[in-house]
Amino acid sequence: MDDDVYIREINKPSLDAFAHAVNDEEAGGTCFVKSSVEWYDNAFVNLAVFRFLDPPGTLVTGPVQLLAHGQAAPAGTAPVWNGVVLVDGVNQAVTLYRSAGGGA
Repeated sequence: MDDDVYIREINKPSLDAFAHAVNDEEAGGTCFVKSSVEWYDNAFVNLAVFRFLDPPGTLVTGPVQLLAHGQAAPAGTAPVWNGVVLVDGVNQAVTLYRSAGGGA
């Protein structure tokens, strides 16, 4: 794996809680890249990949929002990732949105 990325386990009971965990992680100067459901330590978990931003101290603008796939995009946002997350023991197809122009 590249030196500029790392993996964080994110297991939450709702899509809102998952998005909140991503926003908290990004507050440390990183940007969400992707997540996948993997078998780890005898359980299925979400393993999210984050990229360190350069220069250090750079922050993404605007929080992410995570919605079930097919729901209307929130106003003023753009989709940045589609995939599957495990939420409360159930796989859910989702789209992650960020404020338009708010990427890193």
